[in-house]
Amino acid sequence: IAADEPAGSPWRGAAEAALAQLQPAPGPTQEQAEAVAQLPQGEQLAMIEQMVSGLDEKLRSEPNDPDGWMRLVRAYHVLGKGDAASDALKRALAALGADSEAGRRIAAFA
Repeated sequence: IAADEPAGSPWRGAAEAALAQLQPAPGPTQEQAEAVAQLPQGEQLAMIEQMVSGLDEKLRSEPNDPDGWMRLVRAYHVLGKGDAASDALKRALAALGADSEAGRRIAAFA
């Protein structure tokens, strides 16, 4: 999506932000990135949503990950899924503790 959209497009910004936050280290190879860039926009968006869904599932089984929760809340916001972002924030605060340093940091971000 990012490669095909003009600089000011909300889709481009959403795709770039989601990819930046959800790329697992060390990230895709150049070949993999080029292959994704060749996909139609709908398929690119589906891949991004699949990555977000995967992060959500991971946090359900391994909730002690403040950075993961930040990425998830941010990704849902970027994708325009405010209800999912709110739900993720509630789950993050329940998992990490609303009064913990991590909980306060995530709540301040959201």
